[in-house]
Amino acid sequence: MGDPNPSNQRCRLCLGPLSKDMKTNRWTVAPLIRDSFSMIGTAVGGIASAFYGFNHAMPIVRRMVTGPMWLHFFIGAPPVIVFSSACAGLAG
Repeated sequence: MGDPNPSNQRCRLCLGPLSKDMKTNRWTVAPLIRDSFSMIGTAVGGIASAFYGFNHAMPIVRRMVTGPMWLHFFIGAPPVIVFSSACAGLAG
């Protein structure tokens, strides 16, 4: 039932090696795929939330602040960047 070789134990969720030295002598695909999807999720979450944030926050900033466009961007961009970073972290 169990693996007779204790140095070849793997996590049941991600198939990552579960040894003290965390070394393996062969390639494992599952952690690579897991990390790739995590990076893709973070990128998609960040891009989607940035589009959403700029499309919804910038008209409000334009109504509230009078002045040139660079001033609107200077005031409106930091909250949108924080929102985008939070969404990217949650999506990843």
